[in-house]
Amino acid sequence: MTKKIDLTITHDYLNPFASPDNPKLSPELVDYLSDSAWYHPELCLQIRCPEDERERLQQAISNTFAEKSEQLRVDIRSQRLVALTLLGLALALALAGTALGIRRHHPRGSRYRHRMDAGLAKRRDIVSGYPQR
Repeated sequence: MTKKIDLTITHDYLNPFASPDNPKLSPELVDYLSDSAWYHPELCLQIRCPEDERERLQQAISNTFAEKSEQLRVDIRSQRLVALTLLGLALALALAGTALGIRRHHPRGSRYRHRMDAGLAKRRDIVSGYPQR
């Protein structure tokens, strides 16, 4: 499903701290667009603005989303690195445990399951008044 965002821009859409040669959208507008487009695979953005501001607005949108895209790439790379590090630690821990002769630990419930089932059967007998088979 396509998410449609209809936006009318009159003023204050640029980041005041960005250089005039490299305009970017204001953080509030970027947050609004990001929140509006969240979880939508397709996005239709319709923007109305003064004619003389169109080219500058297009440049600001392009610069802003290029920056966000690069930031996401960096975040993904760092998450992959963390995942590989954790995987390496898990493998090292498993190999160290094997080298030390540590065996798998069985959960307590699986070893004593037959006792628990027998206990439930006794409780059912008490509640119902006669043995169930």
